[in-house]
Order: sequence, then structure tokens, then C-alpha cells
Amino acid sequence: MAPDIDETPRINENAFALTQRLAAEKALKVANLYPTETLILGCDQLGELDGELLGKPKDHDQAVAMLKAQCHRTVTYYTSICLYNTSTQQKIVETET
Repeated sequence: MAPDIDETPRINENAFALTQRLAAEKALKVANLYPTETLILGCDQLGELDGELLGKPKDHDQAVAMLKAQCHRTVTYYTSICLYNTSTQQKIVETET
């Protein structure tokens, strides 16, 4: 599923915090459809280059431009997952860099 949530970064929210928040929001949004005895996995990934968040490219041309800008530079990608248990309402959020 692709839950419809606002993925706009908050003021001063870094990539690590943003991916964690979005993974959790996605899991909780889907949990509304499956309220009992369900494990929901939400995830999000975002890149960061020189402190700038790298969003998803809107089209092929933008994707090519983004890849060219990253050439020979260090890009950090953050991947966060949130496991949400609808029975206990507990969530676990982990991030890999």
C-alpha cells in the first residue's frame, strides 16, 4: 500500500528524523484499515547530500540531473522501518544509514 501522507519535512528536520517520522506515519495510517491483531510495516528512504535532502525525482530528466549532481560525491541514504502492532499499539522504529 502507498498511504497518502504529507511527506513535507518539518522545520530543521534532518533526513534521519524525517525518515523515522514518515515510516511511523505510514504504518499508523495503514493500521487504521486493519485495527486488530495485525502487524504493519511502514518504511521510508531519503538521501542527503551536503546537508540537503534528496527527494524523489519527479521525472526522468530530474533523476538524471540528480545522479549527475551526486557523481564523485558522498551521498548518505537513510532507510527507516516501523513495525506497528495494532493489538498492543506498540511501535518499533529502526534506521539504517
